[in-house]
Amino acid sequence: MSDKSIYFVDKNKEYMQAVEKYVVNNCNRVRVTFISSTTKLLETLKTNKSRIDILLISEHMYIYELKKFDIQKIALLTEDGANEADEFLSVYKYQSGEKLLSEIVSLIDDEVHKKKFDKMSESTKVIGIYSPVGGVGKTTIAATISILTAYREKRVMYLNLEDVASTENYFKANDEENLTKLIYYLRKKTKNVQDKVSKVQQLDSKHNVYFFAPAERAEDLLSMSTDEYTVLIESIRKAEQYDYVFVDFSTEISKRKKEMLNLCDKILLVLSYDENCFEKIRIYEKEIEHSTFANSIIEKTMLVLNKYLSECTMSIENVNVCGKRIEYRVSNDNTMRYRRNGDFVLDLNNIMQKDIFEILRNI
Repeated sequence: MSDKSIYFVDKNKEYMQAVEKYVVNNCNRVRVTFISSTTKLLETLKTNKSRIDILLISEHMYIYELKKFDIQKIALLTEDGANEADEFLSVYKYQSGEKLLSEIVSLIDDEVHKKKFDKMSESTKVIGIYSPVGGVGKTTIAATISILTAYREKRVMYLNLEDVASTENYFKANDEENLTKLIYYLRKKTKNVQDKVSKVQQLDSKHNVYFFAPAERAEDLLSMSTDEYTVLIESIRKAEQYDYVFVDFSTEISKRKKEMLNLCDKILLVLSYDENCFEKIRIYEKEIEHSTFANSIIEKTMLVLNKYLSECTMSIENVNVCGKRIEYRVSNDNTMRYRRNGDFVLDLNNIMQKDIFEILRNI
């Protein structure tokens, strides 16, 4: 996707300098022009022959004359979050850099209706990544598939529901908002939880993946009821901010977990070469087959063999879980992910990512 042209217009030069520094350092998808006067803006527009993708302008500086120029979207920078001009989108001026960048990305990515810049034209797909076995690489697959989906210019939410989450090994949090705040709203039975999702979510600008920073305490997640989990997942879906939500589930297999799995559109059941793994998978199989949601969960399930070694002598041809056979094999290659300056980096030429792209084609 080519770089988008964005104009930022505001009289407050200190504010503009802070925004410029944050946007330039955290988003390489845009070409940003910063202007501090309406006169200068008009002069620039008259000489500029290229289309402007987004004009973000102070609500006090907008003039009607701007309508005659080739500007795809105009959004007003508001000081109190309100927008009396029903004709335009609005962006709250004094939010954190991460939140502001999140809204800019929303404006770039979406075909929008006025003030609804975060609405998607198609329904959100919820993909569960689950294994009853620890150490099979479930979270690596969940994070990697989230990143690779975002690379395909899709809007992605990575939702880690492990009580002890490793989210920040993969995605960088930029403010203090975390999943505990969203759980608080759920406990209070707050209306329109989907609106709170936008306030609590964070954007990893390197990978363009949305996520929630881990809860402050493991107990916050462990004490959640089935209804609260259901409201959480359905609120994220109904917010329609994302093309895909990848849910990284914890390993326990409980009645609550089965109900949560049933909320997903697809389930990636992750296995590995290990006798202990297959023993626990048999226990999982019995639990699912005796579940109220057995048919639904089985139909949605796709078996993924992680850490696949072509030279391994263990036969996988006869592996059968609830009547399903292994559909995808993800190669065992630890060179795919590595650290650079503390950030999680993917090697897109690695064979493992090619295996995961194959999964993406079918979800």
